[in-house]
Order: sequence, then C-alpha cells, then structure tokens
Amino acid sequence: MQSRMFQFLKCDGAGAVGSMVRLAFLMVIVSLSAPLAAETLRISLDGQLDADGLGVNSDYKNATFSGFFEIDLDNPKNDASSARFYDFTSWEIELVPAPPNPDDAPVIRFASDRETDDTGRILLERSSNLLNINIQEDNAPSSRRSLSVRFDPAFDFVSNTLFEELLTADNQSFTTEPAFVSGSLQFAVSQSPTSVLDSSLAISQSQDAATRYVDGIDGDDQGGGNGCAVLANPCATVQQGIDSAQAGDTIEIADAVYTETLTVDKALSMRGQSRAGTIIQAAPDRGTAGNRVISVVDDTAFELRDATVRHGRAGVSTGSSGNGGGMECLGGDLLLERVTFTDNDAEGLGAGLRSGDNVVVMIDVIFSENGNGATSNGGGAYLGENSVVTDVTLNDVVFENNLAAAGGGLELFNVQATIGGVFFVGNTSSGEGGGLFYEGSNSVVSSLDMSNTVFVGNNAGDSGGGMHTSTNDTPYELVNGLFSGNLADLGGGIYNQAGLEAGQRVLTNVTMSGNRATLRGGGIDRPFDMTLRNTIIWNNQDSSGTGTPEATVDDFFSNSVIEVSNSLLQGYSANEFPNSSNNLDGTDPANNPLFRDAVNPGGAPSLAGNLRLQQDSPVRDQGNNAFVAGIDTDLDGAARIFGGTVDLGPYEGTDLIFADGFEDSPL
Repeated sequence: MQSRMFQFLKCDGAGAVGSMVRLAFLMVIVSLSAPLAAETLRISLDGQLDADGLGVNSDYKNATFSGFFEIDLDNPKNDASSARFYDFTSWEIELVPAPPNPDDAPVIRFASDRETDDTGRILLERSSNLLNINIQEDNAPSSRRSLSVRFDPAFDFVSNTLFEELLTADNQSFTTEPAFVSGSLQFAVSQSPTSVLDSSLAISQSQDAATRYVDGIDGDDQGGGNGCAVLANPCATVQQGIDSAQAGDTIEIADAVYTETLTVDKALSMRGQSRAGTIIQAAPDRGTAGNRVISVVDDTAFELRDATVRHGRAGVSTGSSGNGGGMECLGGDLLLERVTFTDNDAEGLGAGLRSGDNVVVMIDVIFSENGNGATSNGGGAYLGENSVVTDVTLNDVVFENNLAAAGGGLELFNVQATIGGVFFVGNTSSGEGGGLFYEGSNSVVSSLDMSNTVFVGNNAGDSGGGMHTSTNDTPYELVNGLFSGNLADLGGGIYNQAGLEAGQRVLTNVTMSGNRATLRGGGIDRPFDMTLRNTIIWNNQDSSGTGTPEATVDDFFSNSVIEVSNSLLQGYSANEFPNSSNNLDGTDPANNPLFRDAVNPGGAPSLAGNLRLQQDSPVRDQGNNAFVAGIDTDLDGAARIFGGTVDLGPYEGTDLIFADGFEDSPL
C-alpha cells in the first residue's frame, strides 16, 4: 500500500532522505525571542523521524531531527483580525543518523534564506483560546505543519504589540501535526529586559506512541500480528486499528469505503487520506444502519481529520441511545478538522454529531443532509450539556440542508462559544431556530461570539428562521453577519425568547434583508435589550407588509434598552429609539441601500440575491469606525474600511476595477 506522506524536507544525492518525510515529533520546542530585533520570531523544532516513513533503504530511519525557522514579523503578507502570513527569513534543518547506521553516513543539513527560492511562509492564527502556528512551503501547498497551543484568551497576538504580552498557562493540551502528542503542556514564560518575550514549551511523547495503518482495499486484519504498526502490512478495518492502538497513537486511514461502526475507548488521533476518499459509514445506504457511525467512550479525547462520516442512525428503535447518528462524544475533548457529516439520522439529539460537557474545536467541517426525529433537536449537531458549561470553537463550518424539530442546523446549549466563518444555509426546523437554536439555563453563564457568519434560506415552522435564542442570560454578539431569505412564523431573521433580564445582544455590521415572518417580525421579533451598530435592516416582510415597523423589529417592551447607531432601519425614525444616533430612515426611497441583487422576502426561504453594495449605495461610508476597531476584514475577507469610513453591513464596498465572476455570488 502507498502510504499517505507529507512533504517537508528535500535532499538529493547519496543517502538522500527522499522527497517526502513523515515527522513524528517526540519533543517540540517553540521559542519566541528577539536576539537581534523585537520583530523576529524563532520556532525551534526537535524530534525524531518516523521509523516507517523514509523507505526501506534509507539510512535515516529514526534519525534525530532539529532545526529552526526565523520569521520577520515586520513584513506580514496579509494582516487580518485572526491571521497573519509571514515569509521565512531563514530556516535550517539537520538530520543525524541514529545508531547503528554506518559511521560514514553524512549529517544532512538544509538551509535557506530570503535570497533563495526555498522560502516558505507561516500562518499565525488565533481561534478562541487556540494559537495555531502553520508552517508551509511555497511550492508545496499541501505541505503543512500545525502546532496548536492553548493559551490565556486575554492574549491578543494580532495586536500592534505582537507577542509583547505575558502568556500564562499550565497543564494545557498541545497537539502537533502529523503526529499526535499526548500528555500535558508545561508552558513557562519569563520576561527579560533584553527581549520582547522569552518563552519556551516542551512536550514529551511516550516512547511507546505509534502510528497504526489501515487500508480497506489492501489491508488484512489477520496478517502479520504487527498490530497495524507496519506501513507495508496494514489492517483492513478501522476498528482493528483502534483495538490495536495504545492511548496517544495516531491511526492513518487510506482512502476506501469502510462500512463499520466504531467504538473509540482511548485517546486517539485518526486521520484519513482525504475528506472525499476516506468514507466511514454505518451502512451502505441511508436509513438501514442499526447504530451510529462513531461512539467515543465518555471522557475520551478524540481527534478526527480528513474523512466523511455518513449513514449512521441512532435511536431507541435501533437498540442504541437516540443521540448522535454520525458521532457521539461526551466528556472528552474533541477536535474535528476537514470532516464531513452527511446523511445521518437520530431520534434524539444531534443527527450528525452529539457532544456534551467537553471542549469542542471544529475547523473546516461540513454538516449536510442530516436529519432528526420530529421531536428532537440539532439536525447537524447538538453541542452542550445540562448544568455544565461547554467550550465550543467553530471555524469555517457549514451547516447545509439539515432537519430537526429545533436547531435545524445546530443547537448550542449552555455553551461559551466562539464561531467564525460559519454558514447556515437551507436548514429546516419544525419548531424553533431554522439555522441555529441557542439556549442556556439560568444556572450556567452562556455566551456566543460570532463573526463572519451567514444565515441564508433557513426555515423554522415556529420562530427564528435564521436564529432563535431561548431563556435567560444568553447574550450574543455578531460582527459581519448576514440574514437573508429566512422564513418563520415569528422572527424571520432572529427571534429572542429571553425574559426582560436577558443579557445584551449586539449586532455590528450586519445586514438583515429579504426575510419573512408569516405573523410578525420579518427581521427581528421580541428583541428586548439590543444594540444595533453599522447595521442594515431593510426589505423584510410580515403579515403587516414589507417595510413596516413590525416587519423590521417587532414587540419591543417598554422597559427594553434599545441602542441604534449608524444604522439603516426601514419603518423606524431616530426619535423612536431614545438611545440612537446617526441613523438612516429606510422608508425614504433615497436611502435604498442599493444591493447588487435585493432579495424578495415573499419568496423566502430563498438562496437568491446578492447583498453586496453597489458603488453608489447611500450606506457606503456611513458607519462609525470605532465600532469596528480591531476588525480588519469584511465578510468577503477584503479590508473592512475602504475610503476612510466603514460602510454599513457585512460587505465593504470597493471601486470595482475588474470582474472575475465572484462578485456576483449570492453569498
């Protein structure tokens, strides 16, 4: 079997390592220092090469590996609110053969600097309380090494004082890619007068940790007796790989269709060869499975990358718990990256995924065509637990065409969640929250911070076509958001159910247009305490018509605190909100925001339209820059401020110089 390799180091000539090397780090040291200038970052790596990753004739099996990368922080290639790219100023890597290699086997060194073509780039990316350091070669886009470090959420590494704040953390988890590192992180930081920050961290991986190999086409569960640990003699089933593994091992799965139900009973990292090609299914066809696809035993940490999970079915009638048709993971920390959950069903919570009181991190995950029973919640996923707060981070996640009684795409319950780049598209609930159902209990402090989040074409039979918030103490904030073509009886865009003592809700640079409520609140219903900043609420519809106050925001309570600033609201004048300033009256034809393709609310639910601004839109340059301080990009990833003053809504208008077709995308 050809194993899945990751290109990182290259060498030509005698004793060559080969064009691809898999690194299994035994120790990773990241040091941030400035020996010459305060704007230099050095990343030092020490480890050992995987014994099976170099080929049978290599002199460098189990060779030690050491090296460093130096990054010039003065020259970011892209400056965004959550990420910065930098060139390598230099890098150097050394391979030393391990005994009993021949004495004449040379030490191999690799080095490059800015004068060569072998430069790479680094991405520094913050996600909630994770700092991801991704190293990538320019000429090998698929070659990527990731270090994910938990750290003090107060540390803002993209501020102007980059790396100038003191980090504190202890006994936190740490992972590297492609190797899975178990154990805890000891993170010691010290401040010195001669450098901005002098810190180091070290992770020790058990000598017994190994990589297990699975190949559904060429593998054999009975052969070799090697516990799936030899690349040339892999197991045939994923479960055999799990059973053969020890806690902390990595399981690499070749592209194939694996029809089996998995039980993960130890901390593992599983990685498929590709999202589209590595398919794990409970049955060949949807609706015929007798159980969920993946069951993670309580309090077991689990990582899954590059795979599709499908055709699971969880319910009392199948002899399993009714939750998590695709996967259930309760208690143990969960990391999902480049994973698709599709065509899964559950009679209980979370047709695609059910998680409990654990830390959940998702990066580039898709939930599509998953469905729950008529009385169950969380069509795509249900994240959270009773009386316990759950820490959730979602980056670049899509919930599309999922079905549930509440939370057609997603339900969040008792969570402290940070989500960015999340799309809720075409989901349906028979009750509340066509796209998202966000719920909290009085005994748990919940919060929801959203950015670059889209709700389009979702449908709720009761309330909250795009999003429904329920019960007390459920504050949320959304920056760069879009609600379009959503449908519900109450609150076509958003429905807030919480009582009068509810926490603050803040919408900044949000557009809400083309939504419909068959009863009231085409845009927002029951808003209670709410703050609208640089926001457009226009051309929504309810039973009173399009453009009326009730169709925009309905059912304000007399003691609610409503603040509206630098926004366009159709149907309301500024004097109707005592805490308002610098707003535009959306009923005035001169204030038509001039979207490129306005959405007809009568056709909701709908995926049509394009709510980017035309060049002569009156809402361009009408915002308040103070509201977007620290926000560098808009929903499209373009500069958040163009021309000196921020525009209203999630999209910043620009002077279109050339067209490439993407400017007409409805989203």
